[in-house]
Amino acid sequence: MITNHLKYSRLLLVIASFFVFSISLSAQMYMDISAKLAVTDGTPKDGIIKLFENGNLIENYISDRSGKFSVSLDLNKDYIIEFAKDGYVTKKINIDTHVPDGYAQSKINLFSFVVELFPQYDEVNTVVFKQPVAKIKFYTDKNDFSYDTDYSKEVLTKIQDTEKELAKAHEKKQQAGKDQVLAQQQQALAAKIAQDEAEKARIMAEQKAAAEARKKAEDEAKRKAEEDRIKQLEQQKIAAEKRKAEEDARKQAELLAKQQEVEKQRIELEAKAKAKAEEDARKKAALEAQLKADEEARKKAADEALRIENERKTQLLAQQQAEAEKIRKETDAKKQAELIAKSQLAAKQKTEADERAKLQAEEETRKKAALEAQIKLEEEARIKAAEESARIEAEEKAKKFAEEKILADQRRKDEEARLALEDAQKQAKSAEEKKLSEERKKQEEEALLKKQIEEQEKLQQDIEARKAKAIADKLREQDKAIKVAQSVVDEVDKETYNKGKTVEIIEKENMKITRTVFVESTSILIYLKVEHVWGGTYFFRNDQCISEYLYEIELKNS
Repeated sequence: MITNHLKYSRLLLVIASFFVFSISLSAQMYMDISAKLAVTDGTPKDGIIKLFENGNLIENYISDRSGKFSVSLDLNKDYIIEFAKDGYVTKKINIDTHVPDGYAQSKINLFSFVVELFPQYDEVNTVVFKQPVAKIKFYTDKNDFSYDTDYSKEVLTKIQDTEKELAKAHEKKQQAGKDQVLAQQQQALAAKIAQDEAEKARIMAEQKAAAEARKKAEDEAKRKAEEDRIKQLEQQKIAAEKRKAEEDARKQAELLAKQQEVEKQRIELEAKAKAKAEEDARKKAALEAQLKADEEARKKAADEALRIENERKTQLLAQQQAEAEKIRKETDAKKQAELIAKSQLAAKQKTEADERAKLQAEEETRKKAALEAQIKLEEEARIKAAEESARIEAEEKAKKFAEEKILADQRRKDEEARLALEDAQKQAKSAEEKKLSEERKKQEEEALLKKQIEEQEKLQQDIEARKAKAIADKLREQDKAIKVAQSVVDEVDKETYNKGKTVEIIEKENMKITRTVFVESTSILIYLKVEHVWGGTYFFRNDQCISEYLYEIELKNS
């Protein structure tokens, strides 16, 4: 069964098979494959991965940027997985999923590998890649799937030789491209230098003619500017004298108007103050008369109340005398109550009289405070008018000083204009000298740039030569690592290792070798990590070179 990459029809077929053959556990087992497509000097995106079952194409998959590919394969079948991309060598992996009869294991370990594609060149014979580069099948002694080492040994040398030829062709193509780019750069530089020289000659001729015309125009402009300046100074002098006379007349008129306005304001303020004083005197007399009338009314009301009280008492006494007999029969308690009532009435009358006196005193205090506040406001207005008159006088003095300053500034500006004209003439001469200096500097910079380009080209050639040497050295070191790995694998004696995992460190020929030995009852797996002192690192399973990713995965799953 193919997981998320196969068509729905195949998935439905597998589901149907599950119900038909559910009594057989072995029929429901699959071999899971995890692969990764790598592309030299390129990206796996748009790579094509094809899956063949017993020679028939059953799935066509387009790779993304990651290049990752996973699939679940039915047991007891023969598969070919083909990895291809336009412009690159096509590689195939053969996977035989046949297992022994009666094989009933609950789980088959995930099998992982990486396939790297190299650029295709017409001059390199890649017929070796028409056959699978590796075969994977089930080994009874290991009770698991593994590489067919006999087949790998047979095709490994042919594949390595072909890949070396592809690497050389790839390097040759890159160098040819670089040489072509360098030649184009040199041609462009030569054309630019010739164009710059012609442009420079044209510009110099134009600049010379422009300089002569500019000098003539500048001389004429200087003469005219001097005449205009003298004429302008005369006009400015006449205009200044006219403005001064007009300004003096205007100031005199303004000063007279301001004096008249101040005098008018003073008369108005005095009239207002006099009217206010009269009004205050009238209000004060009215207030005193009101207070006196209130006091007389209060006394009259008190006398009237006393008279009424005396009359009431006289009437009460007559009644008491008429009813003396009856009163004598009343108890002493009733007399005492009457006395208390009389006392309370007198106290109440006294309290009311005191309250009226208190309110009258508070009203008098309020009126007195209002009168004092009014007098204070009038005094502040008088002071403010005096301050305003002083301020106007100060402004007149400041204005006169400003007018004198304007005349002084005008004289200063005339002098600055004359000096600016002289500076402009000096700057024009300095600019011409600076331009000639910049032309010389530009010629020197162009010569320096040409020299730097030549040095850069020489440096690039040295870098390419060192890079080619480094690649050759790396290939020699890789061949050396393969030979050492074969010798390290060959020297392993199964009988000397206990069942399970054993890790050893071996120092040999400027290499650090980490050897991991897995011993089972019927098989042995040897993994090598070869680290060179110069930094290169290679990985092996038995004597077959594998990727670091596959090395880490298999060690982790072992």
